[in-house]
Amino acid sequence: LEELLTDPYQYRAAIGIIQNEMDVTMVNDQLNEILTSNQIITISVAGSTTSGRALTGEELEKVNGACMYLDELRSTQEELTRFVESRMERWAPSVCALVGSSLAAQLLASTGGLAELSKIPACNLQLLGRIRSTASSRGGMATQTRTQHAGYLMECDLVQACPNYLKMKAVKAVAGKLALVARSDFVNCEAGRKRTADVGRKFHEELKQKFSKWEEPDKAQVVKALPKPDLTTKKRRGGKRIRRMKERFEET
Repeated sequence: LEELLTDPYQYRAAIGIIQNEMDVTMVNDQLNEILTSNQIITISVAGSTTSGRALTGEELEKVNGACMYLDELRSTQEELTRFVESRMERWAPSVCALVGSSLAAQLLASTGGLAELSKIPACNLQLLGRIRSTASSRGGMATQTRTQHAGYLMECDLVQACPNYLKMKAVKAVAGKLALVARSDFVNCEAGRKRTADVGRKFHEELKQKFSKWEEPDKAQVVKALPKPDLTTKKRRGGKRIRRMKERFEET
């Protein structure tokens, strides 16, 4: 089960539902609330083809205790995330204006701070938070619905508003502007100037207009008429080469 459900919270929720049930199909209705149909089918097939035993009372009690500890850990993490998000607009206002406070908090947490974020080039910013496609990360699932070359920025509202065929192009554009606004916030912080979100709002509006223009249909090609032929004889330059050519083709 650990290899099939790589997300720790999905893994914990599935354990809380399955408990000591040997036949996974008996709890399909509850699993439908937290897992996709493909994941449920994979778990059911794996459960029917592997041999196992029911947990003893002591073992089940330890498992449930670990689940409760994970729930407390998640609630603490969410509380810390809310605190960081509430302070993000003060620390990096332009970054928040471009990608949102929640995503900005994830970016700063993964890089180590605003100074480190400002040093990362745009080509690497779009890969922050990317999950490598391995056998364990796929968990038996198909990879066609997974985005292989994008990370946190794929969750940006600007990118999510684009159709699927434009999302990767939009991620690159957002990453380029993110590198600029991160440096703007860092320079303002180092210089002691007031931090404002003007740059982030400006870039956000520019990207919004650019993405909407991408979705517009192409203009129909206009069939242009051929230009009027010029029947007048053009004057030729004189010179040694032209005189020789005339001598070659003149009548004898």
